[in-house]
Amino acid sequence: LDIERPGDYTFSMVADDGALLIIDGKEIVRHDGLFWMLELSGRVRLDAGRHPVQIAYFRKLGDRRLDIFCEGPGFEKRLLFPHWLFRN
Repeated sequence: LDIERPGDYTFSMVADDGALLIIDGKEIVRHDGLFWMLELSGRVRLDAGRHPVQIAYFRKLGDRRLDIFCEGPGFEKRLLFPHWLFRN
């Protein structure tokens, strides 16, 4: 995850069934179990620069959906776009 401005960031996940978001080795958001569409969020302080991200998702029944949103210094809640993510 490439962060331009240091500060507090809120990450939200909308998922059908289970999902997990880990940044810098820390669990930020966990959907633990089988749900209908549910949004959960977590907050983390990030320095400028790149941060390792892990995203896990599983689907058992119903819709197929996983949306990840981010809100941080200088911008309101928006979808986490793929260009924010880099592979090593």
